[in-house]
Amino acid sequence: MRIRKLIIFFLSCLPLFSMAADDITFTANVTASVVHVGEQFRLVYTVNERSSDFRYPTMEHFQILSGPNSSSNTSFQWVNGKSSQSISTTYTFYLSANEPGEFTIQPATVTVNRKTYTSNSVTIKVVPRNSNGGGSQGSTQQGGGTQQGVTGGGQSGNSQNNQQNAQASVSAGGDVFVSGSASKKNVYVGEQFVFTNSIYSKLDLSGFGDVKFPSYTGFWKEDIDIGNISLHRVSVDNEIYNTGEIQKCVLFPHKSGDIVIDPAEVEVVARVRQRGGSGMGDPFFDSFFQTYQNVKYNCKSKPVTIHVNPLPTEGRPGSFSGAVGNYTMNSSIDKTSLMANEAITIRFTISGSGNVKMIDKLNIKFPYDFEVYEPKITQNSKVNNDVVSGTKVFEYVVIPRNSGDFRIEPFEFSFFNPSKKEYVTLTSPEFEVHVEGRGTELQEVERGVEREDVVSLAEDIRFIKTKPPKFSKSSSQFFASANYFILLGLLSVMTVLAIVLINRMIAKRSDVEGIKRRRAEGVAMKRLKKAKGYLDAKEPDKFYDEVSNALWSYLGDRFNLPYSELNRDFLNKLAEDGKIAKEDADKFISVINDAEFARFAPGTPTDSMNEIYSEAVEVIKLFYSKLK
Repeated sequence: MRIRKLIIFFLSCLPLFSMAADDITFTANVTASVVHVGEQFRLVYTVNERSSDFRYPTMEHFQILSGPNSSSNTSFQWVNGKSSQSISTTYTFYLSANEPGEFTIQPATVTVNRKTYTSNSVTIKVVPRNSNGGGSQGSTQQGGGTQQGVTGGGQSGNSQNNQQNAQASVSAGGDVFVSGSASKKNVYVGEQFVFTNSIYSKLDLSGFGDVKFPSYTGFWKEDIDIGNISLHRVSVDNEIYNTGEIQKCVLFPHKSGDIVIDPAEVEVVARVRQRGGSGMGDPFFDSFFQTYQNVKYNCKSKPVTIHVNPLPTEGRPGSFSGAVGNYTMNSSIDKTSLMANEAITIRFTISGSGNVKMIDKLNIKFPYDFEVYEPKITQNSKVNNDVVSGTKVFEYVVIPRNSGDFRIEPFEFSFFNPSKKEYVTLTSPEFEVHVEGRGTELQEVERGVEREDVVSLAEDIRFIKTKPPKFSKSSSQFFASANYFILLGLLSVMTVLAIVLINRMIAKRSDVEGIKRRRAEGVAMKRLKKAKGYLDAKEPDKFYDEVSNALWSYLGDRFNLPYSELNRDFLNKLAEDGKIAKEDADKFISVINDAEFARFAPGTPTDSMNEIYSEAVEVIKLFYSKLK
């Protein structure tokens, strides 16, 4: 029985060992990839199995202070009746560099279960050791820090002497600096790139004081969460610094030309070792009497210039409305066969990398017999691997008012792809809709109605009586009497009047352009009232969306134009044609610009919401009074 249990145990462990043999990793790592000449560092080779016959390469540019020092570790785990084994073998070298330069340590080899495995190579940059402790070269290139003052107390000795010694031991401007860098410096309008502000220091950092980052005027900004600041070693002009990112964001330029990103201003607190000691001249005893002080540096980076190219005019499709990036488009319809006065939901989804917030409404042509409501627009964006991507969904609710077979024609969505430097056009599919049942006349509707407000028609007609009416015989002769001819004349006049009124009503109702024009102010004020609700609820994104849509929708209804044709150039053309005053057009554009800038500019977006709301109401009333 005991032998049988041992055999079962051995067989259960066989998959574990075979799995470990098939998944062997052999890696090489160093504690620092940038070192000074003579500085000690570690080179560690690690293999996740018991090994033998370790062979390491020659290291002619480095001095081996110790090694290879081998060690191994084995651990077993039993979880829910399943066993697991972890084995690790390490070979450690302590090295120092003999000369400056960039050197590659070639791979090592090791044998596991009669099979040879090869590690990766390691590249190390060795810089000369600066004997005077300066670093002015680095600060000259990147923007330096200026010592402000000393705070904190020492462990012993006279505090005044300590402060003087601390100030004397710091090379102002060379030990700490801030740098701003862009992933691209030559981009197109709307093309995204990453901008990073980093801290560089030779000293032990204690913290930060006042920080003022650039305002990024001329860009839309999407922040990247960098979490806690993580420092690593780099070489700047043969000087070794510890560097870390203190701010990172994705920028989208919204105008062409050379745009200058202002410097970042950062107050850095560094822990500086003071000169001094026991006075005995013995390094061993002096180490027990060393003191440290917190020194403040005011660091300012250099400005960075970004060259922004305008989007090319050659090959620009007519359906292009300003989208830049790389997108895909999907569309769906919930039903293609229905009764008249039933609602259809059509969704168009645009997703990809780029600023989806700047994608305009889609220019879709629906059949005349369809009652079309303002689309419900939802959008979301995220930053992944320093790239902004997102999705924008346009949901249309339409109601066929008459029976028949209808076609929703394809429409085009165009964008500029900065990677390919060309325009790309996506085309939606065609939808065929079959409508049955008795239709109704197209009713006047207001724009901006949500789906839950849609009400089916043809349900409010009084039921027809099926029983014959009861009549009573009159006691006098009415036919050919005076009253008969008077009533006949009145009926004739009323019939003529009714025909005239009906013709006018039909003409008025068929004048869709006139309906939109007359309703323009009311619809715009209704949307502004909705924006006021978002203002009170402190929802800036929805507020600015509603204000912008209210202004552009008013203009589209007033001049019967699709949303895609509404832009600042159209307003300027109206002013040139004398339809509106130049100052009125400038005022309208100013409100649009203020709303867009306040929404995407850094800072608190709620600061100017009240002012923008008042200006929007004022400009709608101004246009209404002058365009009657």
